[in-house]
Amino acid sequence: MKKNILILFFAPLAVLCSCKKGPGEGGETTIQGKVWAEEWDDLTYTQHYDSLDRWAMDEEVYLIYGDDASYSERNRTGPDGFFEFRYLREGDYTIYVYSGAPQTSSTPGGKVAVSKQVSIPGDGTFDAGTFKIKK
Repeated sequence: MKKNILILFFAPLAVLCSCKKGPGEGGETTIQGKVWAEEWDDLTYTQHYDSLDRWAMDEEVYLIYGDDASYSERNRTGPDGFFEFRYLREGDYTIYVYSGAPQTSSTPGGKVAVSKQVSIPGDGTFDAGTFKIKK
Protein backbone atom coordinates (compact mmCIF):
# COMPACT_ATOMS: atom_id res chain seq x y z
CA MET A 1 0.00 0.00 0.00
CA LYS A 2 2.77 2.42 0.95
CA LYS A 3 4.59 1.55 -2.28
CA ASN A 4 1.50 2.37 -4.40
CA ILE A 5 1.10 5.76 -2.72
CA LEU A 6 4.75 6.60 -3.42
CA ILE A 7 4.37 5.60 -7.07
CA LEU A 8 1.22 7.71 -7.43
CA PHE A 9 3.06 10.69 -5.93
CA PHE A 10 6.36 10.45 -7.81
CA ALA A 11 5.19 9.29 -11.27
CA PRO A 12 3.45 12.57 -12.21
CA LEU A 13 6.34 14.54 -10.74
CA ALA A 14 8.83 12.64 -12.91
CA VAL A 15 6.75 13.24 -16.03
CA LEU A 16 6.45 16.98 -15.34
CA CYS A 17 10.17 17.38 -14.71
CA SER A 18 11.23 15.41 -17.77
CA CYS A 19 9.27 17.44 -20.34
CA LYS A 20 11.24 20.06 -22.26
CA LYS A 21 9.00 22.88 -23.39
CA GLY A 22 9.45 24.36 -26.85
CA PRO A 23 8.73 27.88 -28.05
CA GLY A 24 5.54 29.50 -26.82
CA GLU A 25 3.81 31.10 -23.88
CA GLY A 26 4.94 30.75 -20.30
CA GLY A 27 8.42 32.25 -20.27
CA GLU A 28 9.98 35.53 -19.28
CA THR A 29 11.11 36.73 -22.69
CA THR A 30 9.80 39.63 -24.78
CA ILE A 31 10.19 40.17 -28.53
CA GLN A 32 9.61 43.73 -29.68
CA GLY A 33 9.95 45.78 -32.83
CA LYS A 34 8.42 48.51 -34.98
CA VAL A 35 6.56 48.74 -38.29
CA TRP A 36 7.29 51.53 -40.79
CA ALA A 37 4.71 52.27 -43.51
CA GLU A 38 5.81 53.59 -46.89
CA GLU A 39 3.04 55.24 -48.90
CA TRP A 40 2.73 53.96 -52.50
CA ASP A 41 0.08 54.28 -55.20
CA ASP A 42 -2.67 51.67 -54.76
CA LEU A 43 -2.64 49.88 -58.10
CA THR A 44 0.88 49.39 -59.42
CA TYR A 45 3.06 50.30 -56.42
CA THR A 46 5.44 52.14 -58.75
CA GLN A 47 4.99 55.66 -57.34
CA HIS A 48 6.38 56.20 -53.83
CA TYR A 49 5.07 59.22 -51.87
CA ASP A 50 7.93 59.39 -49.36
CA SER A 51 6.63 62.57 -47.71
CA LEU A 52 3.69 60.46 -46.43
CA ASP A 53 5.84 57.68 -44.91
CA ARG A 54 5.17 57.15 -41.20
CA TRP A 55 5.18 54.70 -38.31
CA ALA A 56 2.36 52.22 -38.93
CA MET A 57 -0.26 52.55 -36.22
CA ASP A 58 -2.80 49.84 -35.46
CA GLU A 59 -1.10 47.39 -37.87
CA GLU A 60 -1.54 43.65 -37.19
CA VAL A 61 1.67 41.75 -36.38
CA TYR A 62 1.72 37.95 -36.22
CA LEU A 63 3.95 35.54 -34.27
CA ILE A 64 4.49 31.84 -35.09
CA TYR A 65 5.88 29.52 -32.41
CA GLY A 66 8.62 27.23 -33.77
CA ASP A 67 7.45 25.38 -36.87
CA ASP A 68 3.69 25.74 -36.29
CA ALA A 69 1.66 25.91 -39.51
CA SER A 70 -0.17 29.16 -38.73
CA TYR A 71 0.19 32.10 -36.40
CA SER A 72 0.10 31.50 -32.67
CA GLU A 73 -0.39 35.09 -31.51
CA ARG A 74 -1.52 38.33 -33.09
CA ASN A 75 -0.91 41.83 -31.79
CA ARG A 76 -1.33 45.39 -33.05
CA THR A 77 1.13 48.24 -33.23
CA GLY A 78 0.70 51.35 -31.13
CA PRO A 79 0.62 54.95 -32.43
CA ASP A 80 4.41 54.89 -32.80
CA GLY A 81 4.49 51.61 -34.77
CA PHE A 82 5.77 49.69 -31.72
CA PHE A 83 4.72 46.09 -30.99
CA GLU A 84 5.73 43.42 -28.51
CA PHE A 85 5.02 39.81 -27.63
CA ARG A 86 5.57 39.01 -23.97
CA TYR A 87 5.93 35.94 -21.76
CA LEU A 88 7.70 33.74 -24.32
CA ARG A 89 10.06 30.84 -23.75
CA GLU A 90 13.41 30.41 -25.47
CA GLY A 91 13.17 29.03 -28.99
CA ASP A 92 12.66 29.95 -32.63
CA TYR A 93 9.90 32.28 -33.78
CA THR A 94 8.69 33.86 -37.02
CA ILE A 95 7.22 37.36 -36.98
CA TYR A 96 5.35 38.72 -39.97
CA VAL A 97 3.22 41.65 -41.13
CA TYR A 98 1.36 42.16 -44.38
CA SER A 99 2.52 44.67 -46.97
CA GLY A 100 0.62 45.99 -49.94
CA ALA A 101 1.56 44.68 -53.40
CA PRO A 102 0.21 44.98 -56.94
CA GLN A 103 -2.56 42.50 -57.66
CA THR A 104 -1.08 39.83 -59.91
CA SER A 105 -1.55 36.09 -60.36
CA SER A 106 1.04 35.49 -57.63
CA THR A 107 -0.50 38.09 -55.26
CA PRO A 108 -4.23 38.05 -56.08
CA GLY A 109 -5.14 39.66 -52.75
CA GLY A 110 -2.68 42.50 -53.22
CA LYS A 111 -0.71 41.58 -50.10
CA VAL A 112 2.58 39.89 -49.31
CA ALA A 113 4.04 38.85 -45.96
CA VAL A 114 7.18 40.56 -44.69
CA SER A 115 8.73 38.17 -42.17
CA LYS A 116 11.75 37.71 -39.93
CA GLN A 117 13.07 34.68 -38.07
CA VAL A 118 13.99 35.32 -34.44
CA SER A 119 15.85 32.90 -32.16
CA ILE A 120 15.82 33.70 -28.48
CA PRO A 121 18.34 31.85 -26.34
CA GLY A 122 16.93 32.75 -22.93
CA ASP A 123 15.13 35.33 -20.84
CA GLY A 124 15.30 39.00 -21.72
CA THR A 125 14.05 41.47 -24.29
CA PHE A 126 14.95 40.92 -27.94
CA ASP A 127 14.60 43.52 -30.67
CA ALA A 128 13.24 42.21 -33.98
CA GLY A 129 14.06 45.51 -35.66
CA THR A 130 11.90 47.48 -38.06
CA PHE A 131 9.55 45.94 -40.60
CA LYS A 132 8.98 48.08 -43.72
CA ILE A 133 5.62 47.71 -45.42
CA LYS A 134 3.92 49.37 -48.36
CA LYS A 135 0.52 50.99 -47.91
